Amino acid sequence: MKINVADLNSDNARIWRQFVSSHESYLRKFVFTCVLDSAVTEEIVQDVFLVVWKQRHTLPEDSDLKKYMFRCARNLCWDHLEKLRIKTIPIDELDLDNIYRRSNSYLLDSEALDKLYEDDLRKMIGETLGKMSSQTREIFWMSREQNLSNKEIAERMNLSEKAIEYHISKAIKLIRKDLPVDYWLLLLLSFHFN
Repeated sequence: MKINVADLNSDNARIWRQFVSSHESYLRKFVFTCVLDSAVTEEIVQDVFLVVWKQRHTLPEDSDLKKYMFRCARNLCWDHLEKLRIKTIPIDELDLDNIYRRSNSYLLDSEALDKLYEDDLRKMIGETLGKMSSQTREIFWMSREQNLSNKEIAERMNLSEKAIEYHISKAIKLIRKDLPVDYWLLLLLSFHFN
């Protein structure tokens, strides 16, 4: 069942839960691809739903909620990345093959688009992780792939929680540093909304 603005205006808790559960997964993937930080991702996704909730009575009845949420998510990601002060680079330093491939991504359906970005991101992260120590790599994967808490990882690795935080932070910084700037730029600009 596709939920529309009128459904949200009914203030029915069941409909709201269904709305959140049907959109949360792809929003989380999109936001994480932009910010590469689980905590920030959760915050932005929650902020998107908060915006929808607050604006539900003022949105036109025929609004495409999925587009509206993507637009909100994109803007919130952009704000977050601007705070990180991503540097600009000359156009001749961009990887033209990636630009061409991603510039046509709006032609794909959302599932294919998710797969494209997920595959690219996994490949780039894998290459960066290959440059790290085996301990940092293992800690990062335990955190991200197995969804273990820092405390659980610390117990398994026989390290302090501070050491786990250090390794995860180190991995994230290296991944951010190694991701091509054109990836960030096109990821944010490739979503064309009406």
